[in-house]
Amino acid sequence: MHFIECCATAAPRLFASVPYIKAGIPPLYRWGALGRLCGPALFCIAALLSLALSAENAWASGGEYFLFHSVLSAELFDDGNSISFPQSFGSDTIDLSGHINVTNLGGVVTFESGAAITVNSTPQKPGSGGGVESPGGLPFNPGSGFANFGLVFQQANVPPDFGIAELLGYVDFRSLVATLQGSTPIAGGAFDTTGLTFGFSAGSLDYNLNDDSGEPFMHGQMSVANASGMISGAGNGSFILGTYSIPILAEVPLVTPFGNFDAVFSGQLEATSLPEPSAFILAALGGFALLARRRLRRERQRLTIA
Repeated sequence: MHFIECCATAAPRLFASVPYIKAGIPPLYRWGALGRLCGPALFCIAALLSLALSAENAWASGGEYFLFHSVLSAELFDDGNSISFPQSFGSDTIDLSGHINVTNLGGVVTFESGAAITVNSTPQKPGSGGGVESPGGLPFNPGSGFANFGLVFQQANVPPDFGIAELLGYVDFRSLVATLQGSTPIAGGAFDTTGLTFGFSAGSLDYNLNDDSGEPFMHGQMSVANASGMISGAGNGSFILGTYSIPILAEVPLVTPFGNFDAVFSGQLEATSLPEPSAFILAALGGFALLARRRLRRERQRLTIA
């Protein structure tokens, strides 16, 4: 990259210092004009090359990869049977932001601890209680702010000591920060996601449940920090041109006051590395060169008119 940057820097001076081309070529085409055109062009080419090379270098040496177009869905299961459905349209699926830490050495890709995958929330989800009720007469969950995931909970397999036939109510995941960890072989840009660990470093599960007669039975909040599960059956991840895709399908066991369940999270992580600083510098210099050329042209026009 140093050679390209030096060429881009020296080109305008080199071309501008050469006299007009002589025989055989119309005098209209001068080396000085060619230099003013080639200089900014070389700056832009160098910046594009730097962007491409920096992505490859970051993947090889490791670093932060930033999420984009990433989604995650949540559903609760008991012995393989679904016991939840969305509170409102889309309340079981959400966008992700943040970053993951990745290294790739010796044909092994490693997703390191320290990732901070932020599970976003949207205004379309139900807010905290305040006495608001659904058409079924169930108050929204305790907690504050909008939920990451808002689910209706319906469970007939109730612990016997509860003395009731069914639990029905709302469960909300809030303030979730997810993590992805583990190592897996990579070859030809493909890697198996089986065995990677997906979980949460922070977050809570808020619940508000009624019994089978519709009377309030249990409500509260529990932490889901450090809850995690293995990814299995999600398929292969891929790395293409500095960006990689990671399918997620993980069962995260939850031990709650109202029973033990599996929270199944599925989705797709898309992440890319930021370009190296020299790419931004080269792009800025290229733009500066173009602006300087435009200003010089205007100044010459003004002097000609004067």
